[in-house]
Amino acid sequence: MRGIFKLFAFLLLIGSGLASAALINVTKANYIVKNVYMDRNAVGVDLVQNGAKEERTEVRIQKDTKCYWVRQNKDKPMSVQSFMNNLHKGTRIRVTGGRDWDGKINAYEVWAQ
Repeated sequence: MRGIFKLFAFLLLIGSGLASAALINVTKANYIVKNVYMDRNAVGVDLVQNGAKEERTEVRIQKDTKCYWVRQNKDKPMSVQSFMNNLHKGTRIRVTGGRDWDGKINAYEVWAQ
């Protein structure tokens, strides 16, 4: 009986750890760029509604991320490299992606204006 209890406790412990590592979806969240990290294709951001006082999280832009620059209400597709070259502090971006276990966002699509 004790062995079954220990096994149940062990499985419960492992199961709860896996649940906390799940991704959270981020859908069209609006951010202001605070820092651009060219060496790792990432930007430090803060939510627009926070007033962009400080860098609160990081958005990772991967090789397969779809990047768009919005001009005159048209979405212009861009490569990741040219998108990163155009970003600067104060740029507004909208991100769709997944929040990783470390709190950083892996972008699937990102729009800038």
